[in-house]
Amino acid sequence: MDNKFIYPSPFFDDNVAIEIQQEIVRIVFRGYFDADKELDDADYDAPEYAYLRPNVRLARINYYLRQLGVRIPGCKATVETNEINNYTFTLLRVGNAVLTVSKVEGQGILPRTAKFRNIYAGQQSKFDIENDALAIQDYIIPPDAMLYGIILHCPVKDGKIPAFINIGFPNEHCTSFVGSIPLMKRYPEIQEEMTVEHEQIADKVTTPLKIKERKANHQARLL
Repeated sequence: MDNKFIYPSPFFDDNVAIEIQQEIVRIVFRGYFDADKELDDADYDAPEYAYLRPNVRLARINYYLRQLGVRIPGCKATVETNEINNYTFTLLRVGNAVLTVSKVEGQGILPRTAKFRNIYAGQQSKFDIENDALAIQDYIIPPDAMLYGIILHCPVKDGKIPAFINIGFPNEHCTSFVGSIPLMKRYPEIQEEMTVEHEQIADKVTTPLKIKERKANHQARLL
């Protein structure tokens, strides 16, 4: 039988439906929006706000991914713990794909080193990595072969929305990417949908932070 070369993106698309990919984009946007609202409502000062923001954002995204596992047939989301039991994360399984989520510092940059990511990336060795492709011989693929992808996101400068949302496919050593899917570019309509929805909600809600800003502006005018 001739070798059949399959790049990560088509293999991922065969396992993860368009609707699920679109939901992942919504989830990341919702994580950003809801984290900011939660912190605004708590009325933190700037240092605490900056410290908590990425952590609350990640918590929201992980939680919403688990809800995706409840809402959509074929998705299974579980809470996993790292090897030293000091960090929990959500693992999303869809078909022959497994996903975790990480914030990164920019396009093409890997998340910080973590043993649990290395373990999942090690599954790529069940495929043959060749010329930055996943070279798959159909007749020797183990039945439990799983493609590991990382939901990568990075905030814009003011942190209000993600600059990008990608699915990155690391090599088996988790030292570089062998492929990537730019979900925001693939589904620009979802970004527009979420931004419009957020703006409509924000117009109806006055948060304590806005009240605080108004008071500060008023006091500044009196000086």
